[in-house]
Amino acid sequence: MPVPPKPDPREIIFRHLARYGVRDKDAVAAASAKGTKPLRGKIQNGRRVLDLHGLTVDAAIATLRDEIDRCASHGVAELLVIHGYGLHSKPGEGGALKTSVKQYLEELSDAGKIRSYVSAIPREGGEGATVVRVRQR
Repeated sequence: MPVPPKPDPREIIFRHLARYGVRDKDAVAAASAKGTKPLRGKIQNGRRVLDLHGLTVDAAIATLRDEIDRCASHGVAELLVIHGYGLHSKPGEGGALKTSVKQYLEELSDAGKIRSYVSAIPREGGEGATVVRVRQR
C-alpha cells in the first residue's frame, strides 16, 4: 500500500489561518480568565490584522494605505498585513501582491510615514505576512 504524500507545510498554515484567523493565545487565555472574548480580526493587544487575499494589487495598496492612516490616527502601534506567499503566481515571478506591498512599505519607510516593517514570525504567517510598525500622529 503506497504512503500518501505529505502535505506542503504552507498549505497547512493557510488552512489553519483560513479556519481560525490569526490569534494571540495569551490574549485568548487572559480573556477566558476574565470571561470575555477577544476581538478577532480587529484591534487586539495593540495590533490590527489586515488580510489582503483576493484583492488586486491596486485595491490592496489602497486598502493598506487607508488602514495605516487609520492605525496612525487611532493609536494602533502595529499592523499585521497578510498578503500570502504568492503560491498562485506564475513560477519565477514570486507573488505580485507580496512584492507590491513590500515596495509600498519601503516607500513609506523612506518617507518616514511608518517606523519599520518586518516579515512576520512563522506562527503569524512567516513570509506570507508582514508586521508594520506604525508611526503615531
